[in-house]
Amino acid sequence: MRLVIPHYRRSFGVHPGAEMRGFIRNAAENGLTAAEIVNCMTAVRLAYVFGASETACRKAFMAEARRVWKRKRNNRKASL
Repeated sequence: MRLVIPHYRRSFGVHPGAEMRGFIRNAAENGLTAAEIVNCMTAVRLAYVFGASETACRKAFMAEARRVWKRKRNNRKASL
């Protein structure tokens, strides 16, 4: 969390609200590493370029994080 929150602020220009901090915390508790969460933010920032609203970026970030989590979960199931 300590690495992810400052990166969110730098990427999207605002501090994450309670809902977003909760989402990040849940993502970490459910298996995403800090590096994976930061990579999701970076991918969204590159796709939306600077100037997009924080709301649009937040929705895209949440979708990207869920996509990465599902892929990671499916890979884990396949390896069992």
